[in-house]
Amino acid sequence: MVDDEPSITRLATAILSRRGYDVVPFTDSLEAIHAIENDHLEYDVLIVDQMMPNLTGIELARRALKVYPNAPIVMCTGYTHAVSPEEAKKVGIRKFMLKPVNFNKVIEGIELMPTVAC
Repeated sequence: MVDDEPSITRLATAILSRRGYDVVPFTDSLEAIHAIENDHLEYDVLIVDQMMPNLTGIELARRALKVYPNAPIVMCTGYTHAVSPEEAKKVGIRKFMLKPVNFNKVIEGIELMPTVAC
């Protein structure tokens, strides 16, 4: 889970954890991509915000997909002018959601994705 707003990562972590997911939250996109590229953890899904300092969600997704080409990625954004659902899909993002995010819908989307550890 990558979002530069700590309150969102805390909320997502709490909701996803209650549903049985182990969540690795990041509020810094550079720390997140460093972990993805170097820590060799197996992530089942990446949930990213679009508008963040340093790397946008699109940039983060592009780099993550170089390491894990089959990574299921969910993008959550409040800025439709910054990225469209079509652009996100072209990059390889599987689910595009507008903020405010309903994390129950995120979970539904995750559970419908093929299970591929990345």
